[in-house]
Order: sequence, then structure tokens, then C-alpha cells
Amino acid sequence: MGVTCKHVLKNTKTRHQHASRDIGQASEQIRVCGMQRFQQLLTSSSDLIGSNLDEIIRLATEVVRLANAPDGERDERALGKKMHKLNEVKEHNAELEKWLKEITLNFSDMGRRNIGYSHWAPPISTDIDENNFTLDVGTFALYASKFKDVFMGNLVDLGNKWTHSELNAMFWPNPAGRSGAKFATNMLHRIMGVVEKEHMATPNDIDENGDASYTVGKNGNTTHLTIGRYNGLDAYICNEFGRKSIEACIYNWNKRLGPFSNYGDSGSLVWTREGKMLGMIHSGEPKGFSNHVTYATPAWWLIKQILPQYPYADFGRTTW
Repeated sequence: MGVTCKHVLKNTKTRHQHASRDIGQASEQIRVCGMQRFQQLLTSSSDLIGSNLDEIIRLATEVVRLANAPDGERDERALGKKMHKLNEVKEHNAELEKWLKEITLNFSDMGRRNIGYSHWAPPISTDIDENNFTLDVGTFALYASKFKDVFMGNLVDLGNKWTHSELNAMFWPNPAGRSGAKFATNMLHRIMGVVEKEHMATPNDIDENGDASYTVGKNGNTTHLTIGRYNGLDAYICNEFGRKSIEACIYNWNKRLGPFSNYGDSGSLVWTREGKMLGMIHSGEPKGFSNHVTYATPAWWLIKQILPQYPYADFGRTTW
């Protein structure tokens, strides 16, 4: 099973509690990449291949220049480095071209991008109980044929946006709180456990200024891997219709790194450096063309709402 926001899966005007317990029942297919997103993927990949080709031409020109330098002026070390980089970019681009060809051939048919079907999606609400948190949740069942053989649990791919060392420095900014802790060397961050209610208001992480806060991350559909801060203070929101809610506020790490989230990141999990679930993103407070603050529903409370529907749910399993 998977969990995301209802407004990501379904029409938010739905007022009934939708539950498809059997694949034979009417249910909505859950798809990786709609038409627009898939085209964006193809376009951005083609652009990257083009940029790599430009770099290959530049490096090849440099190799020729260095190789043809007079014997007394030839820099063999620089020549070797350029040749190594040229071969590296060529190899990477060949792999990218092969991957793009396979994606175009095998997944242009929208039906082949289906990964499961919607299962449960209650009405969006902010008055479930006295907490006034936002319930914007939908579950979906995954097709075993596509996941069973490769499932390893809840893992976040930290990618290559930052190096292993850079991520460690950002998530453990204060040496006093580091104590040798670091991310896994394979850059896969396992999600296990949840930040409990009593720990939400009392962060045990220490930032670079010595203040208590959680350094958190998320890997979203739009802004991908980003880093933010949660200091334990929630926001009281009241919209123009008088709808009130309490939200966990995730602040941007700094101006240089940009917004923690943006449109299209709803449903993303917010997690701590220890791999604990802190919340699920559902909206944000815009400032200019991006979010100044990201709003999330606390994970401890969200799990509490899900368990009555799925009493045997295991949020930390590592096998199918």
C-alpha cells in the first residue's frame, strides 16, 4: 500500500468515503507521470543529452589542443584529466541515451505507467478531533507484479544533488550534535519510525546556532530533494471561508537553497535525519513564485487516522 494526499489522487469535491477493497471493483488507476509530466521527462532528458554533447565537443577540443602543444609546453597531467573526463561524459551520455530510448519505447503507453489503484480516500477535513489537523489523505494498493521482487521498504534516494559529505554537514550542522552520525554511504535513507506527539514540540536536534530544531528533508515530485527546518511551532490557519486548522510548519533552510516545497509536492513525506516520519505535505504559504512556509499534517496523527481502516498496517516493513 501507499499513502499520499487525497487531492493528489482524486477529485477533492468527492463527499463520500471511497474504498475499493477489491481490484474488481470500480477504482481509479494510480499512475507514475501523467501526459504532461511524462513529456517533461522526455524533454528534460533530451536537453540533458544535448548539453552533454556540447560538453563532449568542448572536452574533445581541449584534448586536441593539449595533445598538440609543443613538447616543452605539453601538460601531460592536464591532458590525462581532460581525457578521463571526456570518456566519463561519453559513457554517461551513452547510458542516458539508452535509458531514454527504453523509457520512450516501453512507457509511452499511459497504461504501462499504472502502478496500482485507489483504495481509501475520506473527505478532506480539519475537524476530525480537537487537534484540528488537516486530514487530506488517500491510500492506494500497489500491483505486486511491479514491486514484489524489488521492494526493500521505505527508502529515500538521496541522489546526487549534494555529495555525501555536504548532506552530512547540512543535517548535522552543529559538531556538538554530530557524534559521528552520518547518512548511509549508498545514499539510501531508510524511513523507520515516527516523531511522536510529545517530541514534536521539543526537537532534539541542534542547528548551527545551537538552537533546538529538526533538520528535515523531503523528496517531492516538483522540487525533488530539499532540506528544511521544523522548530516545533505550529501555525493556526483560518481561510476566507472561516475554515480553521493547525499545521506543522516547515521553513526553508535558507534563501540560497530555495523553497522546501512547491506546487506538485503534496503527498511528500517529511523525514528527519534519523529516518523518522515527521509529517506529510499538503499545502504551503506562497511568497512570490514559491512557498515561504510548507504546511504538513503530523505523521503521528495521520497514522492514527489510518490505523482504524488498516489495523494491521506496518509502516516500517522491509519485505513484501
